[in-house]
Amino acid sequence: MSLSLVQKGRLGETAVILELQKRGYDVVNLNDGLSNFKNADLFCSSPSSGKHTLIQVKTGFTNNILTGLVSTNKGEIVGLEEKITCPWVFVYVKPDFSFQFYVLTRDEVIDLIKISNDWYTKCRVTELKDNVHVGIDV
Repeated sequence: MSLSLVQKGRLGETAVILELQKRGYDVVNLNDGLSNFKNADLFCSSPSSGKHTLIQVKTGFTNNILTGLVSTNKGEIVGLEEKITCPWVFVYVKPDFSFQFYVLTRDEVIDLIKISNDWYTKCRVTELKDNVHVGIDV
């Protein structure tokens, strides 16, 4: 079975929603009303505290989960801090379709992407190209 990118993303979003609901949170998938809501996928609220937050979900079927960001040939990430506006959940879908969740704050996501991209650009043997997709190893 081969899933499209949209289907893979929906699978990860659904897994996160179910996990949050198991923990007592109310969750709405923002992509149900809008096609690809900007910089967030889920709206999550805590009935007990009344607090709420947006969540961005990134799903991968390999150890390298793409972030939706690109890097220039100089190793600069285009729009990094503007595009990361909320906590992120990275979802690694294992071959047996079990899930691993990695929950990071906005600042942790930014730092992780910077560190990972710096390492990648310094370890390259070949010249960097423009518009290279930035991924995170899990």
